[in-house]
Amino acid sequence: MSKTQSTKKPLFFYGWWLVVVILLFQSVGLGTSIYLYSVVAAELDQAFPSGRSVIMMGATVLILSTALISPRLGGLLDRYSVKWVLVGGSIVMGFGFIAISISANIWQVIICYALFTSVGLATLSPLSASILLSRWFLKHRGLAIGIATLGTQFGGLIYPPLIAHVIELYDWRIAMAGLGTGIIIILPLLAYFTIVDHPHRVGMVVDGTTMEAAESLPPLSDGGSVAIKPISYVYLFSQRNFVFMVLAIGGASAVNTSVIANLSLFATALGESNQRGAYLISLLSLLGMVSSPLVGRFCDIWNIKWVGVGLFLCSTAAFLVFMGANSYALLLLAAFLQGIAGGSTWPLWIMLLGRIVDPSIYGRVMGVTVLIVYGFSASIPLLAGWVFDITGSYRVLFLAMFLVMVGSTLCIALIRLPISSEEKIALQVLP
Repeated sequence: MSKTQSTKKPLFFYGWWLVVVILLFQSVGLGTSIYLYSVVAAELDQAFPSGRSVIMMGATVLILSTALISPRLGGLLDRYSVKWVLVGGSIVMGFGFIAISISANIWQVIICYALFTSVGLATLSPLSASILLSRWFLKHRGLAIGIATLGTQFGGLIYPPLIAHVIELYDWRIAMAGLGTGIIIILPLLAYFTIVDHPHRVGMVVDGTTMEAAESLPPLSDGGSVAIKPISYVYLFSQRNFVFMVLAIGGASAVNTSVIANLSLFATALGESNQRGAYLISLLSLLGMVSSPLVGRFCDIWNIKWVGVGLFLCSTAAFLVFMGANSYALLLLAAFLQGIAGGSTWPLWIMLLGRIVDPSIYGRVMGVTVLIVYGFSASIPLLAGWVFDITGSYRVLFLAMFLVMVGSTLCIALIRLPISSEEKIALQVLP
């Protein structure tokens, strides 16, 4: 085959189909776990009365378990086929929801979230998406990832009101069992028949590059493995850009996770119905669906850290509104502002990491980053429940979140960009 033939792009680039598929996976991964949790929590509070802090422990262990899983998962995604990781994660997640539906007490529910739902959240989250799409896109990587991460907001838009409606018609146990069964049946088949780990396998090239550049990317085998070396965490945490990125994204992600996990409860605390609380989650998700691809595109053409500063200032303003919210209308305004900012955290995170880390260790470093960021996030839902149990309101929590966002804004502003490929964080082998 001649050089001209090898670099010619096909009429339809399969990578864009993968963007759609990954969007669907992420809609399930986050939409049925974190976004849905506050709706489920309202039912669990009635079925197993034990205090708001105990109920919110399910969200805490979900996030914490996901954090602990992620570094290992990042290594697996660097080494094995993304397809089979998604198949396995989907099955475990679906089984988890079925197990929740037959739980006899709140502690069994919490264990199910810790052991099973967390696997699905880690697997079907943007961790897998960022690794897969980074292999397929270069020139339009930000746009592709921004569109794919629409799935997180799409899931938040669809699943909370849908499951809330099923709960009203039937029962929360039936809703959970149906959700788990659907995941087990549909997602593994979708992954098996659509996911292709590298464009070489279907005779295509990385979007925006030549065949020679595509062939220089690290190989990945379906069902097999490639040898990888461990990274030096001492070296990693000695890098200024990495530390500031983790602090910035960690803070922003923590407060956004808390809003998602508690937003319906914020509404019921003002005397609103659980259904109206679910509508707030849908609004949050809808705004994220608008901002996510835009932010992804902005990251392709502008300095990423200043895009982040703008988003974080928007989130800071949202918590000022939350602090003074004494009506459903003000909750709508706060959700509007947070939806614009919080919905774009993932594409910002993925693109920022891609600018400071060498591609050969992306999966492992992303896994470590998820561990730290989700570690920040894990305590927030439990803290929110504890604050409500003690004070009867969420105002103290909102003040804390406001201060965290101020700190996150300062951290992202201190990142040094742009940097050359030679300056990226590269592999430092452990002894």
